[in-house]
Amino acid sequence: MHGWAGVLGKVMRPRVLLVSPLRGAISGQNAVTQMVVDSPLSSWWEIAHLEASTAKSNADRARVSWVGLARLSQLLWTLRRALKTFRPQVAWIPLARNRSGFLKFSLLAALCFRHRVRVIAKVGGDDFNLFYIAQTGPVRDVIHSVLGKCAAVLVEAQCLTRQFVGIVPADRIRWAHLGIDAAPFAPPPRSRSARNILFVGHVTQAKGAVDLLAAMPAVSKAIPGARLVMLGEHVRCERSLIHLHDRDAGWRAVKARGANVEAPGILTGPAKRHAFAEADVFCLPSASEGFPVSVLEAMAAGLPLVVTPVGALPEILVDGDGCWFVPYGHPERLAKVLSELLSPTYRFGRQRMGAENRRAVEERFTVEQFAEGVRLALKDVVEG
Repeated sequence: MHGWAGVLGKVMRPRVLLVSPLRGAISGQNAVTQMVVDSPLSSWWEIAHLEASTAKSNADRARVSWVGLARLSQLLWTLRRALKTFRPQVAWIPLARNRSGFLKFSLLAALCFRHRVRVIAKVGGDDFNLFYIAQTGPVRDVIHSVLGKCAAVLVEAQCLTRQFVGIVPADRIRWAHLGIDAAPFAPPPRSRSARNILFVGHVTQAKGAVDLLAAMPAVSKAIPGARLVMLGEHVRCERSLIHLHDRDAGWRAVKARGANVEAPGILTGPAKRHAFAEADVFCLPSASEGFPVSVLEAMAAGLPLVVTPVGALPEILVDGDGCWFVPYGHPERLAKVLSELLSPTYRFGRQRMGAENRRAVEERFTVEQFAEGVRLALKDVVEG
């Protein structure tokens, strides 16, 4: 990968401008951007990355502020310069499912359209259709107009294409599974009694943090010494409320957590990998998901999963093999499943589930397979 200045003319590969965040608020968008940069796509395409973050924390995302508008103005100016200098055939831009996020996408895409650059709308979640339905008629018209000019909408699993049916022409909806390098997450021997539960994500109601915290007293009663570690940003006020109506529930729940719950915030690098190595079970009981990178990391770490059957998860996982599915909003059921999975009598079951998940990552969700999937999905857009 090269910086966008001075790249023109080096090689005759398709030029792709990656307008996506690597810094700022930590989210799945950052992980996917790094995935593209580290994958063979950087060899097949001439990729220039343009940092697109306009929020320093997830609490600032989907919020309109003067600081945010100033950063957006700077981003638009930088994008205009990059389009003139790098002259890409294609721009890859993340698509959001909230009003301010969609406005940002629309402005970036419009600038690309003006320079006759094809736009790939990269989608990292699910339920865009619910966001669309909740809008007024004029806003829906804008959504139709902007997405109708995009060359492709790229989602992270085949089942996630359903959210754009009737909004985007079917032949423009593409999909490709994510992938990771499993080597850094090699599972360590786990010989002690199982007691550690790991959650990775925004500590919010939407990610299931409230349900998980509500389940912990029952889990602790069944499994003495049970411990929950919650890695992620504590968002004071949730913004994208497609499913939820209590903006402060997640914040209240984590502030009132018990002594056996640790919430150290965001961890990266070796510290994050150590948290996976110390865990016995991974739990992400979200209301909505796309294709969570944290689930791939947990699979690579050889952990059994307890997740909700949302987004791509029913497509990539099989209930009873490497995971147990639980419905969202049922902490009693969640407590029962976690207690059974952590019980001494289920030791070999945990080992079997963890081994199945590690095998699945190594065979189906590598960085190379991600790159090949994206390349095939977008071949006519990028190379046409």
